[in-house]
Amino acid sequence: WYDHIDTAQMRRNFESYLIDPHYRAGRPELIDLSRVTSSDVDIGGVMMILNKANAQDFGQNPGTLTFILAADENSYGHSRQFQSLADTRGGVQIHISDSEAAALAVLDRPETDLESFLTGQSDYKPK
Repeated sequence: WYDHIDTAQMRRNFESYLIDPHYRAGRPELIDLSRVTSSDVDIGGVMMILNKANAQDFGQNPGTLTFILAADENSYGHSRQFQSLADTRGGVQIHISDSEAAALAVLDRPETDLESFLTGQSDYKPK
């Protein structure tokens, strides 16, 4: 995510995410909000994401481990609201930090920064 984000953009992105051929329900996720400058996301949009994520068939998987990289107070505040809502629903498990290394460690990755992680992916195409 980068620049300004709003509910409509978040919904479009999430719908695209679910149909991506690389997507696997229940896989660990990293949401990077470090380049978001402002946001206008309503609670309905957050609930839509949680409901769609939790409606998936996880089989034996207890849910989706999601790590949010929130580098500033605004992003952290929004992430904390998302985490609070997720805690009441089960399924999606939210962890929040302002550290790339902490995010990657929770996701059991050996890299300590996102650039190293991304350049190690065979299908990574920098924009």
